[in-house]
Amino acid sequence: SLVDTGLWGVGVEQGVASKQYVAALRDAGFEVMIWVLNDQAKWPKFVGYGPDLVMTAYPERFRTWLSAR
Repeated sequence: SLVDTGLWGVGVEQGVASKQYVAALRDAGFEVMIWVLNDQAKWPKFVGYGPDLVMTAYPERFRTWLSAR
C-alpha cells in the first residue's frame, strides 16, 4: 500500500473532493488536505468533509472563522 511506502498525506483539489473520498483516504491511513479554499462561503461544506488541513490564501481569516464555529 502507499502508506507502507512512507506516503502519509494526500492533497485533494476542491473540485474533486467529496465527503466519501476524504473518508476513504483517511480510512486508508492518510492525512488529507483540501485546496485551495479561498471562498469563505465554501468553508462549511469542505470542513464538513473532515479534512485534516485546508489550504487557503486567507489563513488568519480561516482560523478566526473556524474558532468561532
